[in-house]
Order: sequence, then C-alpha cells, then structure tokens
Amino acid sequence: MADTTDARILIEAVDNIFYDVSDFNFSISADPDFFIVNEILTPINCGETTAIYNFDYVVANGFSDNTIFSASGIPGSGTVAFSPTNLSTSGPVTMTISNLEGVAQDNYNITVTGTVTSPPKTKNKIFDFSFFNDICTSVANTEFETSTTLVQFNTINQASAKPSGYSNYSSSPTNVNRDSSYDLTVRANTDPDDGAYTTNTMVWIDWNQNCSFDTGEDYDLGDAFNVADGETGNSPLAITIPNNAVLGTTVMRVSTKYKDDGLPSSCENSFDGEVEDYSLNIMPILSVEEFGFENFVVYPNPNKGEFTIKLNTALSSKIKVELIDLRGRVIDSNIYDDGGDFKETISLKEVQSGMYILNVSDGLRQSTKKIIIE
Repeated sequence: MADTTDARILIEAVDNIFYDVSDFNFSISADPDFFIVNEILTPINCGETTAIYNFDYVVANGFSDNTIFSASGIPGSGTVAFSPTNLSTSGPVTMTISNLEGVAQDNYNITVTGTVTSPPKTKNKIFDFSFFNDICTSVANTEFETSTTLVQFNTINQASAKPSGYSNYSSSPTNVNRDSSYDLTVRANTDPDDGAYTTNTMVWIDWNQNCSFDTGEDYDLGDAFNVADGETGNSPLAITIPNNAVLGTTVMRVSTKYKDDGLPSSCENSFDGEVEDYSLNIMPILSVEEFGFENFVVYPNPNKGEFTIKLNTALSSKIKVELIDLRGRVIDSNIYDDGGDFKETISLKEVQSGMYILNVSDGLRQSTKKIIIE
C-alpha cells in the first residue's frame, strides 16, 4: 500500500512541475492543499499611486475547494482588488493596490490570505512591498554658506542665496527637445570668509522618469575654489537631451557640497552644501512631427519675417502658434480661435535672421516645422 501512495504523490508532483516550488515552505504530504507562490511586483512608475502584483495559486493532491483571496497590511488608505477573486484550480492571480496617494515611501509587509469556508481552512503569505514612487529626499545642512548661487539651463536662469538646505524651483519647467543640446552653467559659493575651500557640484536628470537617478543620468559640473559666486570648473557643460528620454516633465537636481567631505550623491542628507530641484519638459525631436495635423504647410519658406500657416483639424478649438529659436527660447506666441480649416498669416517684426522652429498645437495634437527667416 505504501508503494501505491508514494507513486500517486510522485505523479501529482510531476503534474505541477512547471511551478517554482522554491518558497512553498511545506513538507511533501498526501493531504490535499493549496499554495500562494511566485509573487512579482510590477515596477511602479514615477508618480504612480497604484501597484500591481501577479502571483500563482497552486493546488496539490486533488485539492478542489473554492479559495477566496484577501489582503491586510495595505499602507495608508490604499485599497486592494483581486482578479479573479477566488479559484478552485491552479491559476494566475492579479492583485491591484490602489489609492496610495500620500503613502510614505518605505518597505511594507502585506499579508495575502487564501480562505476556504467549507471545510474551514486559511493560509497566509507575506508579500514584501517596496513602495517608492517619487524622487528621493536630499537636504543639506545650514551650518555654513556652501551653496549653489546660479543655475542657467535653456530658459532657467535662477540666482539664489542659501535660504535653506533644499530649494524647489520646479514650478516653471523649461522646454527641451530630444536630440538637441543645451549649455548648463552653475555658479557656487565656497564660503571664502571661512577659509580657502573647494566645493564640487553634481547634476542629475531623471531622463527615464522612473523616480531614480540612474547610471548615465549624472553630470559632473566640476569644482569651485575660494569664491563667493564663481562658475564651477566644467561650466558651461553641453548636455544633449537623449533621443529616448521620456516625453513630459522630469526632475533635474543640482547639488553643491564641501569637497573635503567627498563628492555629492543624489540622495544625501545633512551635509555641508545645498540641493536645488528644477523641472524639464521633454519634447519631441525638432525635425519630427508627432501626432501632427493634416495638410500642415508653411509658405513662403525661407521668408522675410512674414509667412502663412495652413492646416486641417477636425476640432473647433483654439490653435496655439509658437516661434522658438534653436536655444529653446519662445520668440513669439499667439492663440487663435479659428480651428477646423486653419489659415493665418504671421508677421514678425525685429526678428533676427536665422533658423527657427514653428510649433503649432491644439491641446491634443502638435506639429513642428523648421523655418528660415532671411
């Protein structure tokens, strides 16, 4: 009889061999049972307030009772939903945790429970939940005046003293285009009244918008020595916007630190220096029309500062027309009410000769063209 039982257990184990049983935490038994295994957390995007787990529900030894899923330990006011909500045979399950607004970034333990009502049976599995959906905090101390005194990048031109160990200047993002290059200049205060000291300045830009400053997203702006308001050694530094940078708003962090204590790091706190955050709005490559209008033409081109724009749009919405120079500065901007079949003649006065970018949008679509003013 023992040989028959062992053979049956072996056959049922082979039937389930495609499951990873490394974390089952059970002894081989002939009793019917179920297991919750192979939990995987989908990476959480920067700013997201929803988290998704996928896991496997596995039955063994002929277990076929209906199992209902629930969870406890959800942080803050988060809510949880399962799909499917219950199973009686082996299969995948998705657990969605929503409403994580305001939840502190930290590591949490969530207990997922499988419950059978008849006959009563309960089994718990703890999921490690790492919730990080925002850029890390970095705040220097205010013991000394070691600081950043000026940041210039495209339209950013922020002069500052040292109001605190951290300043947020991200309320007015600057538009930058993929594959275009812009000069970054930083000036620093090394607190020369306290001696001839050296500072170093580092800059990080979250190009992939994953709320983390990764390898390749850091820029060394160099040292400053014994100055109250002097350029760092690598200023101006030309930065080319990667052609795979995620479109939309992202963070640029500038950190200046007393160099004898080491180089700045992106998430450091309570050091002698200052941290400043800025926003960049990543836009498409200037020469590429994305989500563009039908029959978008500009003529004449080249021109003497007067040209006509024609396009077709199905929306009866306002049309915004911007003329942007190759440094990303908006030279002229107007909004027109006549959507649909749009035609407008633009007359520019006192615009220097050169190449410009004409950007046309209606709130949903956008087209760009290069124009030359002679």
